Amino acid sequence: MTFYGSAAATPTPSPAPSVSVIIKVVQLHTTSAPSSAPLVVAIIGVVLSVAALGWQAYTFWRAGHRVRVQLNAGAVGPGNLMSFSRSKFPTATEMAQMAKQGFTAPILVAVIRNDGRQAVTVQQCNWAAGPVTLSLPSSPFGDTFPRRLEAGDSCKAVIPLAMVTVALGANAAVLKSPARQVAAVVDLGTGKTVRSKKLEIPPEANPKTPAGNSGGQSAR
Repeated sequence: MTFYGSAAATPTPSPAPSVSVIIKVVQLHTTSAPSSAPLVVAIIGVVLSVAALGWQAYTFWRAGHRVRVQLNAGAVGPGNLMSFSRSKFPTATEMAQMAKQGFTAPILVAVIRNDGRQAVTVQQCNWAAGPVTLSLPSSPFGDTFPRRLEAGDSCKAVIPLAMVTVALGANAAVLKSPARQVAAVVDLGTGKTVRSKKLEIPPEANPKTPAGNSGGQSAR
């Protein structure tokens, strides 16, 4: 028997979403998210390109000549010289010990090295004593310039300390410059100039006699 009427029907609860629907939703969100793989590949490519460019620049830099100049202090003895391989002037005690061994004429030594892979010509080595530049063409204990400096080779320039201290004294008296720092300035055949670190000459380092009196070179 069928009844017709206006009685409110009892609401029927909506069915819970099935497991298959939930899985589909999760899969949809997963596949729609942007992938970071192309970005990682792009970053790696940029890093490798920069590294390759840097390596090419380094090899090009190494392929040429690389000249370095180190300024040391020392003294000349009978037919030989002694120098300290450091950027500080010897103490009075060290100078006295060298004098006891026969090294009585103080000097400055510029050691010029070519650490590159190509040869270069060293035109000359000058000496910057404060605002004054000194030039010494040759020395009996140094090399003669111009000189071809091969890859891995070295040479040295020597100047009597008496010449330097005279220039420093003139700077103080005439130019009113109290600076007592000296640097070796090397002119290369390429037109480039290479300087050493400055060496401080203490006032008590003034030699009583020119270095040439025992080494064959007189101060000019």
